Amino acid sequence: MKYLVIFAMCCLLVKVAHAQELFINTEPASNMPANSLGLRLNGEGFTENGIVKSQINPEIMFGASSKLMLHANVYINDWYSNEYKIRGINIYAKYRFLSFDKMQEHFRMAAFARVSTTFQPGYNSEVDIEGDYKGLNAGIVATQLLHKLAISSTVAYTKILADGTDYLKSGDALSYTLSFGYLLLPKTYTGYHQTNFNFYFELLGKTQWSSLNGIVDNRQIQNSYLDAAPGVQFIFNSITRLDVSWRTQLTGNMNRIYYNLLLIRLEHNIFNVIQHK
Repeated sequence: MKYLVIFAMCCLLVKVAHAQELFINTEPASNMPANSLGLRLNGEGFTENGIVKSQINPEIMFGASSKLMLHANVYINDWYSNEYKIRGINIYAKYRFLSFDKMQEHFRMAAFARVSTTFQPGYNSEVDIEGDYKGLNAGIVATQLLHKLAISSTVAYTKILADGTDYLKSGDALSYTLSFGYLLLPKTYTGYHQTNFNFYFELLGKTQWSSLNGIVDNRQIQNSYLDAAPGVQFIFNSITRLDVSWRTQLTGNMNRIYYNLLLIRLEHNIFNVIQHK
């Protein structure tokens, strides 16, 4: 029991030390500790012609090892109707393959992949497999931690697997992100019970090639966008976090379902869920 307590405390200390790389809109190259479980409730919302549209996205995360992390998501929204429907589910895996660690500094890289399916067809022109279309996504993420500042960048390729009911007949996309996170509080670390306050600024871009089902046939449409997403984060007792982010388009020519999006997330982590004898 003594060693289990020591292990859990070490996990908590790691969580605090690297709090500023727990980005809100993107995943870092680092993983949660092995044998830990994360429970998230993501809420997103935007307005359309004065009507509030929202999405609830329950998510479960598991640290399979120090290098491998798994996620599962369910997307429930009223974006295309006046009632909430389960739009789709996806599974995400991330494997950290490179790590250079120093005191209060590290550089890490990871590869990730996502597979998704949908139950209700949407009408989104964006190549998106997080609730809208079934498809595949894979990419690379690199994260640099420099004391209180964390910088991360992601490049990923997405392929939707459309069928006859989908609004998009076909679609491929290249997404790219650049994220910054800074630990504002506490100024001096004294224990895991201290509340962490982090500020984030993320740039989220996408370029895609797609064909609309029944509207444009045998002709590819290329469009893109670049969004900015500032946000704040509170971490309580090193195990519970609250995220708030506002995403808005800076530039682009894509016909999207939203151009501004509010994200609120509540997450709770449980360490050492699998006890080894």
